[in-house]
Amino acid sequence: MSNNLSGHAAPRAIPPIVGRALLVSNDSTIVEQLMGAMQHFAIAVEVCRDVPTAATLIHTRKFESIVVDLALGGQVAELIQRIRFSPSNSNCVTFAILDSAQVADLKTQPNFVIPKPFDEKQVRSVLKAAL
Repeated sequence: MSNNLSGHAAPRAIPPIVGRALLVSNDSTIVEQLMGAMQHFAIAVEVCRDVPTAATLIHTRKFESIVVDLALGGQVAELIQRIRFSPSNSNCVTFAILDSAQVADLKTQPNFVIPKPFDEKQVRSVLKAAL
């Protein structure tokens, strides 16, 4: 924080929102960590905890980025593929959260991978690279 003329700490300006992200994960720790990192970059985050609801949101709303936790299993690979065919989200930046022991066998690859377990510094560096 900087000081103003009266010597008191000036309130820090909140940066304007630069984008909207959809975070698809049912892991509360991952959600909390990623939301904090994304908010650092002025990215508004909408959280979805299941694949069917995420698929609906992808076709009804516009997001600048979509983050998908591959630990959700099942239809996650199909969800990433559907993002690319979505009229409103075909150009969004995609991220996959991937366990370090997991091998992603996806037909459609995400733009970025966030390996688990991760820390805030690591997530911020991936987000910074994406920006």
